[in-house]
Amino acid sequence: MGTARRVLPAMWLALGLLQFTVGWRVCSASEADEKKAQDLFTKAQKMLDADDYAKAIPALGQIAAKYAGTVKGTEAAELLKPGAALQFKKLQATGPEDARIDVVFVGEGYTVAFEKRGKKSEDTNGDGLTSDNDQDLFCKDVQLALKIMKGESPFKEYWNFFNFYRLNVVSRQTGCDVPERKVEMDTPFNAKFENSVMSVDWGKVSGAVEKHLKPDFIIVLAQRGEKGSSVMEKGFAVVGLRGSPPAAGTPDKSWEPDWGLQSLIHELGHAIGKCGDEYFVDSPFGPPPETEPACPNVTRETDRSKIKWKHWIEPATPIPTTGGDQTGGPVGLFEGAFAAKTGFYRPYGWCAMRGRAVGGENPFCPVCREAILLQMYGKVKLLSNPKPETYDEVIVASKTALTFEADVLIPSESEIRVEFVIEPEDPSVKVDKPALTVVQGKKHKGDTYKAAYKADTARLKPGRYTLKLKCSDSTPSVRSDPEGRTQAEHMWRIVIW
Repeated sequence: MGTARRVLPAMWLALGLLQFTVGWRVCSASEADEKKAQDLFTKAQKMLDADDYAKAIPALGQIAAKYAGTVKGTEAAELLKPGAALQFKKLQATGPEDARIDVVFVGEGYTVAFEKRGKKSEDTNGDGLTSDNDQDLFCKDVQLALKIMKGESPFKEYWNFFNFYRLNVVSRQTGCDVPERKVEMDTPFNAKFENSVMSVDWGKVSGAVEKHLKPDFIIVLAQRGEKGSSVMEKGFAVVGLRGSPPAAGTPDKSWEPDWGLQSLIHELGHAIGKCGDEYFVDSPFGPPPETEPACPNVTRETDRSKIKWKHWIEPATPIPTTGGDQTGGPVGLFEGAFAAKTGFYRPYGWCAMRGRAVGGENPFCPVCREAILLQMYGKVKLLSNPKPETYDEVIVASKTALTFEADVLIPSESEIRVEFVIEPEDPSVKVDKPALTVVQGKKHKGDTYKAAYKADTARLKPGRYTLKLKCSDSTPSVRSDPEGRTQAEHMWRIVIW
């Protein structure tokens, strides 16, 4: 018995060592898998950063399948799930988010399927289509949207007012719900085409976007959607692309993405400019409002002195104005707007807010351009980074000099008037008037101009002064700016002793 007692502890010790050794080997294998998954995931992330979805998506799928128990294997699987944000990417950054107009493009109905690979095409997700590299297609659609937007006034003249971002979202199927045809598709934001209106669940869209950024405007591109719509008060717009495939031999241009994206300009007129529809139809969607519309380009008013855009109407132009079925001037008061043939008036014969054609044949009219530009100026900071930053009095000692400066935002193709004005507290004190500087966007390099004023005590007598930096956009696209949105001012109080 004594011998047995001595052997038993030794046996348990051996078993313990064996368990420790096996456990150590299992742990080592898991760590090796984690490292391998991490390395492969890093490579896949670089592919995503380079917009190489043809390689990135299969790579993520392999990581998810082969390294299912690892952290990065799980993360890869999550990225490929329907509704997942595959990538959020900054496309253009011209300044801080709080000083520029932040616009996010969001994909709806773009899958991660590669159904055309292999020996034959196969509809694996049951949407009636054979998709192939939709995420790469979304990237191309966004670039085409930006190209169209950049070619349109007033966006092109103020292109550096914008920061652009792209959010790639995974969809299980391609398309949208069409209740009239009893079509249902499984997409992240419940895209729907009903009663000639394209819509999405904006609560879901904004929730997905605001995990990354709180933008000024959100634009959803809905793959295999039709037409578009917007929510003016929130700055949301959705545009359907590629619709339903045309019948064989039918030259239906709505199948082409650039045709569908032309409605983007119209929807941006709603979302950014708060402009109303200027078209009219035989059967309006509903009864027209009995009150004056809030939008800047539609009115019920026929009294010339009370028309919202009276500052654009020449004295010789008759009110109401007739002959409004062509693009071009003059600005007047044309009957037919807000989907109603009578009772509502628009400022132009044919503007982008009435209808749009490929190639931009129907651009924004002067009234809508002004409205859009004023809304844009309400989102940016014309002046930023003032130095000294203090709001208290700045004391400048005798026989010294101090420079006051700030960054002025210069539009891509417009010009800004920059002027420093120094005002003595004692009106009897004479001061030199600083020269006016006009900075032209087309000639100026960079997005900002450094405005500077040197307070030289050799030329300024002791006392208190107010120094103002004034900036204003002299664009002819704005004739009425009652809120002073195209202007900015910064003030310093100076004490010279």
